Amino acid sequence: MNGKCAPDPELHLVQSEAATCGTASPGDLAPDDSGARVCAPCSSCQREGLQSSIGVRPTTAKRERQTEVRKALAQRFSTTLPELLESLDGFRVEIDAEKQRADIVLENPPLNVITMKQRDQLYAVFNELDRDPALRVIVVRGAGENFSSGGDIPGFMAQTPERLSELARNVAAPERCHKPVIAAIRGYCFGVAFELALACDFRIVTQSALLGFPEQRIGMIPGSGGSARLLHMIGIGRAKDVVMRSRRISGEEAFAWGIAVSAVPDDQLDAAVASLVEELKFFSPLAQRTAKSVINEAQDATLHSGIELEGQAYGRLRGTHDFAEGVESFKQRRKPKFEGR
Repeated sequence: MNGKCAPDPELHLVQSEAATCGTASPGDLAPDDSGARVCAPCSSCQREGLQSSIGVRPTTAKRERQTEVRKALAQRFSTTLPELLESLDGFRVEIDAEKQRADIVLENPPLNVITMKQRDQLYAVFNELDRDPALRVIVVRGAGENFSSGGDIPGFMAQTPERLSELARNVAAPERCHKPVIAAIRGYCFGVAFELALACDFRIVTQSALLGFPEQRIGMIPGSGGSARLLHMIGIGRAKDVVMRSRRISGEEAFAWGIAVSAVPDDQLDAAVASLVEELKFFSPLAQRTAKSVINEAQDATLHSGIELEGQAYGRLRGTHDFAEGVESFKQRRKPKFEGR
């Protein structure tokens, strides 16, 4: 960590899997419950409300559970990249078959920094979840108190310019996914994490959440579609205000500006997300993915081209089973049974 904790969480540099604040001496370290040695928070850590750790290792039982989960995911996914999914880097995938819901959980404590390898894996995981007909909704969230403070800067610096110019493709995975994708945001949501959230279909934030692009502070700009998506979402004036000033916006501002569909108290985020998942599951999956595709395509089209896209899709849905079922259920005043065809 270059000798001290990063004073700004979104510029937090992760040099290794077990990052340390670098200010603790060996005598300051004490074993925790897992046998790892941790440092008491230094003044910088206390200021940010963080505690760095050295050599934190999961218990044998936990490692075995993680291995089983990863193998099960690799078996479930008909992927051409099994080696990529058997060793997920900085996140996990939870699948609730009963609720037809998949959660992609960013998990690289304490700030859930997103690594370069993780970007590739997220792209592959979204593709696999998209192909699973048993899943209806995907949720992206962070483990702990933060969504994510952004990208791994040392990993970023090691990439070629050609590689960096392609980063937007991976971050756009939620947008290309045919299923509805919800970003559940609490705490920090900066840099590439904000870009990932903007590529989702819905954003639910806590009122105390902080979102923004800190790249100007290090002489850079958002590189994975962030400024472009924000421009379309909130207009050129506010987009410049956020990007060019590296200004953090609160969850309440994000809702007021139309970035988020709702801003809720911290302890109500999970319930709000679960409610939206259930609401989306009620609708025809075919109509849902058609609507998502039309809206995404129309965003880059002229008004009349967008209307034409909508009309063509409307006509195709006219002959589907789900449309016939929807009309019949309306006549009979009962809940429809959509099959996605």
